Amino acid sequence: MFLPIALLLLPLSGQTWTVAETGPADFADLPAAIAAVAPGDTLLVEPGTYSPFVLTKTLTILGAADGPLPEIAGTARVEGAPAFTLAGLKFFALEVRDVPGRALVDDCEVGYTDDLVQGPVGADPVTGNASFTIERCGQVLVSRLACRGEQGFSGWEELPGLEVEESTVVVIDSVIVGGRGGDNFGIDGLPGGAGVFVGPGSEVLIAGSTVRGGDGGQCVLIGGSSYGGHGLVIHGTSTVVLRGSSWDVLEGGFGCGGGPDGYPAEGAGTLVVRGVTVVGFLFLDGLVQPVPPEPYLELGGGAAPGEARRVRVHGPVGAAAFV
Repeated sequence: MFLPIALLLLPLSGQTWTVAETGPADFADLPAAIAAVAPGDTLLVEPGTYSPFVLTKTLTILGAADGPLPEIAGTARVEGAPAFTLAGLKFFALEVRDVPGRALVDDCEVGYTDDLVQGPVGADPVTGNASFTIERCGQVLVSRLACRGEQGFSGWEELPGLEVEESTVVVIDSVIVGGRGGDNFGIDGLPGGAGVFVGPGSEVLIAGSTVRGGDGGQCVLIGGSSYGGHGLVIHGTSTVVLRGSSWDVLEGGFGCGGGPDGYPAEGAGTLVVRGVTVVGFLFLDGLVQPVPPEPYLELGGGAAPGEARRVRVHGPVGAAAFV
């Protein structure tokens, strides 16, 4: 059984093929499957560990709805594909570049856990980059994402959970956390990474989601400290709209050893906030527009056939809602 939500958002066309690390299937690994199938085809992937791939054509790649997410043991790259769908997969790191059409990343995990520095066996080394990178893309929809930046060994803004450059991106119902700063045997630990780094020329909408900076690294020597990462870092030519309810949080990471916590947002760009809980001081040179929350719908419940779905309406107290 495979994820129906991706089927609804982007209807399937072409042929459907199966991929399984063990057991009967059309292919045993993803790179061979991607090379062999035609644009517009669909790959259904069983749980297992698969090699990293480079995707350059329009494909739909879906993980099975039951069991653990199929894991990609390295950095997966989408480069110049006209459009694509990735759903129900777990990535060590994911890079999406130069996609002119509609792209969908749904119900995926990208990045690291709290105690994981290196990726799974056979994975790329620590890159010093964002776990999830989107560059020069026309329209990327990211939903139900769990993303954490890698644990750091170098500078502040090199370890975000998500980095967006020259792209239009919508993020829905997700949790994105910056990488934890590396521990240091010197005086100070290393700073945490930003939850989301928005570079030049980008428009980003984040709805119904939590964004948090990474915590600073531990201080080995007495008296050392480290900075928490910022929740959002926004370039001066970019705009971020943050929508949601009080359950959705924007905050910086915790400092270590008396070091300061990160700001919820920092930079020279434009931030529009509607209804989200902002923890701390917004340190932006650009325009900040806190406006009343707008009503919106949230779809919950299970996605498998036969399970119940629920629709929750969010909005100001006393406002009329028409569904």
